[in-house]
Amino acid sequence: MANQNQSRVVGEHGLSGVILGPSDSSSDEVAIALADGREISVPPSDLSLRPEGGWFLRTGNEPEREIVLPVISEDLDIQKRKRTTGKVRVEKKSIAHDETVSMPLTSERADVKRVVINRPVDAAPAVRREGDTIILPVVEEVAVVEKRLMLKEEIHITRRRTTQQHEGNGDPS
Repeated sequence: MANQNQSRVVGEHGLSGVILGPSDSSSDEVAIALADGREISVPPSDLSLRPEGGWFLRTGNEPEREIVLPVISEDLDIQKRKRTTGKVRVEKKSIAHDETVSMPLTSERADVKRVVINRPVDAAPAVRREGDTIILPVVEEVAVVEKRLMLKEEIHITRRRTTQQHEGNGDPS
């Protein structure tokens, strides 16, 4: 195998590269990989062996010739098409029947009772709860020699809950 120095190529204007071997584009040319990444093919007659080893590429003695670099490009065009590959038929059948349903129904109502108090107080009493009854104090300012709060009445609200058994056939009417 040739050593690395024997396959090196130099040329005018700082041209340098490495001999790759026979060219793929022409059997009577030599492929050279240049240091700038290009690859060229030249006839062997353009190369001369240097005394210190390696090769010299002559380019200045003859008119500048065009270097042909083959460029291969492939484009892939992907498309999709809709096509019928089969058919499906779906049928739906509903079966209805009446059924009696039993469920508890709960309702609430509020009883409001006004209790007259008419007693003077120093401040408005707070809302309070006694069992199921909520007591809302109603106060009024009355004019006297001095101003006092008068508890006029209390509103007692009692919630009553009833539960009835209800039977129906599921028909909303």
